[in-house]
Amino acid sequence: MSRPSDPVLRWLRARIDAVGHSPASLAERLGRPRAEVRRILVGAEPMTVDDLVRLGEILEIDPATLGVAAPAEPEPLPSVEGAKWENQPRLLLRTAFDGAMDVLFLTDVEPLRGVWGGPDDVLAGQTGGEMPIRLDAAYHRFMEPTWDDAGLGVRLSFDRLYRCLFPWSAIRRVVFYPQPPDPVAPTVAPPTGRPALRLVK
Repeated sequence: MSRPSDPVLRWLRARIDAVGHSPASLAERLGRPRAEVRRILVGAEPMTVDDLVRLGEILEIDPATLGVAAPAEPEPLPSVEGAKWENQPRLLLRTAFDGAMDVLFLTDVEPLRGVWGGPDDVLAGQTGGEMPIRLDAAYHRFMEPTWDDAGLGVRLSFDRLYRCLFPWSAIRRVVFYPQPPDPVAPTVAPPTGRPALRLVK
């Protein structure tokens, strides 16, 4: 059964996506745990008036707009049918960015030389032929990602900001760090079968 707040929550989530925020970046701005912010945004935990006003400030929403009665439905998620034929490194990293997940990927060092745009001493310091890159979801929107045929382009900070390119063909492994959902108490099934007596010594 739907609740009166469901359309407003859907509208807020669509607005969060539209302005490039994520639960992780909102949690940082609100000074709240990520899991708590996620629960609020899906309606699993009540949202206070203070939360609503603060979210409005962060999302640059006109206060009068917060009283709308029937916000528009957000766009449905794209289908992943036939995903095995897609560029899988791009598909995996888009999943991390779209899902606001921390992600780590390992990339071959050799294909990066001369194209990656970051500091040369970072590449020179890698051993084993692979370089790990971890991207925190709280900063995804500041990385200004691009997804063209050449590879993933992101803005990263080393000694200063660099515009870095990671060719798709160089990405070898992708690891997600999802926020765990709230635990659900298991349902205890009633006993089955006929009652029986047993001998106890």
